Amino acid sequence: MTGQVEKISTHPMVQLKNYLDERTGELANALPKHIPPEKFIRVVLTAVQLNPNLLTCTRQSLWNACMRAANDGLIPDGREGAIVPFKDTAQWMPMVGGLLKRFRNSGQFRSIATGIVRTGEFFERWVDENGEHMKHVPGDGTGKPIKAYALAQTVDGGVMIEVMTEAEIDKRKNVSRAKNSPLWTEWVDEAWKKTVLRNLSKRLPSSADIDEMMRRDDDEDAFERVPPLTGNASAALDHFAADRPKEPPQDEIDEAIEYYRESGEQPGAESASEFNEQPDPPADPNSPFERGRAAKKQGLQRRAVPPEFRTPDRTSDAKNWVAGWDSVDK
Repeated sequence: MTGQVEKISTHPMVQLKNYLDERTGELANALPKHIPPEKFIRVVLTAVQLNPNLLTCTRQSLWNACMRAANDGLIPDGREGAIVPFKDTAQWMPMVGGLLKRFRNSGQFRSIATGIVRTGEFFERWVDENGEHMKHVPGDGTGKPIKAYALAQTVDGGVMIEVMTEAEIDKRKNVSRAKNSPLWTEWVDEAWKKTVLRNLSKRLPSSADIDEMMRRDDDEDAFERVPPLTGNASAALDHFAADRPKEPPQDEIDEAIEYYRESGEQPGAESASEFNEQPDPPADPNSPFERGRAAKKQGLQRRAVPPEFRTPDRTSDAKNWVAGWDSVDK
């Protein structure tokens, strides 16, 4: 092995897992007994892998979103809830499935459900001496949404129904500062169901924790949608890598392991929270680190990472190039 061995840095997903693992006790205290913290952490990591933009959010906001989900007794699996990036902040957003779960688990309802009526589907609602009634015969789901409803039956047999037309839902959307948020742009059916369920919830018996969750859900208007990062998941990880090191390719790891085995040296322990630690400059003047230094001295900008380093298997080189660029002023 030639030159000076660079420190093997930890991939951001591994750093995040270590960060959450260190806080397993806090998650266990917040989560209900039927959700093990290990399962919750696995779901969070899957959510981040599916939406790498979350890696560009502040670590504290991502942790706060996890704790809010845990306190709600829900998991961010895209059905019970989702963690969504707003600018540089990760925000917990309970979904209709999670809200309905909380209502059902309260023990105050025989049933509670939401639905969307589309063009061509049969829908009828009426009120008589026995209370509120409705009938919906769903179609194949391809029609245009025209109404949304929420229906709840309490344990004592009472029935409450809320129905909203497209015009009523659009009116609610248009006065919302979050009308361009992921809820309204990416999960339109979800937005319709949540809107009508929130209206119905004002008439339902509930507990203090459900009331608090619904109040926070109404506060979604306080957030604005961040434009998504351009490019694919790799581009989002490259953005994250500007300040946080990534795992080098496997062949570099194998080479470093062999070096330590033959030399008897011990690699330094690296904390998962050391996001901005720079690697030692290698001796090779043609290394990514030295090329980054040379680029800075030539007046190139920090984002001018060489194209050959922008592939998934060269993320370590890209990180070292940026580290070299940054080192010129230090």
